[in-house]
This record gives sequence, structure tokens and C-alpha cells, in this order.
Amino acid sequence: MKKNSFLKNFIIGGCVGTTLIILSYIFTNLIMGNLTEEILNIIKIFTLSYLGGGICYTIARRSIKKVENTDTRSITRQKLLKVQLISIFTIIVYFSILLVIFILQDNSINIILSLSFIMAFGLWEYGCLLAYLNLKNNMVMIKRKNFKNNIK
Repeated sequence: MKKNSFLKNFIIGGCVGTTLIILSYIFTNLIMGNLTEEILNIIKIFTLSYLGGGICYTIARRSIKKVENTDTRSITRQKLLKVQLISIFTIIVYFSILLVIFILQDNSINIILSLSFIMAFGLWEYGCLLAYLNLKNNMVMIKRKNFKNNIK
């Protein structure tokens, strides 16, 4: 088993285990009629984090899978980078909306988490933007070179 594969399986297993434990805790308290404010907060946090993680993972995985399974011509890469830019921007907007909600709720831990996700995806967006602009510049230079060669 590869080291990378072991780490990936360990992280996925930990996420699944944590999710199942939290779900068991919520369902047990619901069945027993123990609906306190603490349980309702746990349900709210679990639902928001599960929804947020699912959305972000789906968008990121889909955009990365498109890059992996395509031709590597410059025009195709340019189109794929444009799709990635839009996908990452959507994630940043999502976390920005969550940030505003958490600021209104005065929830400091979630504010820090939202800001860190915004910064991480912002850096990814910046990298994609630089790659996109570099490819665009290369395409313009190639077209100019071909145009000059055709004139001679």
C-alpha cells in the first residue's frame, strides 16, 4: 500500500467515523426526547459543516477531475482554467456569505474558519488566474509569431 493511499484512507476513515459518532449522538438524544439547546446547536453546526464540506468537495473534485481527464492543448487548458476560476469563485462567495452570518451571530471560531477557507481558496484562485493569464499570453504570442511568419 502506498504511503499516500494509506494517509488518504486514514483521513477518509476518520471523517466517516466522526460523522457516524455525531449522527449517533444526535439520533440518540432525539429518540430519548433530550432536546436541549446544546443538542440543537450541535445539529445546526453538523448540518452546516456537512453541507459546506459536501458542496466544496464536490466542486473542487469535479473541477480537478475535468483537468485530469482531458487533452492538454493550450486552448483546452485555458477553458478548463476558466471553469475552475468560476468554481472557486463560487466557493469563495459561499464562505463569504457564511462569514457574514457568523459575524452577525458573533461566533468567533466559525469566523476564523470562514476566513481561513476564504484565504485558502483565494490563493488557489490566484494560482489559477496566473496560469490562465500565462496561457492566454502564450497564445497571443504564438498567434503573433504565426502571423509574422505568414506575412514573409
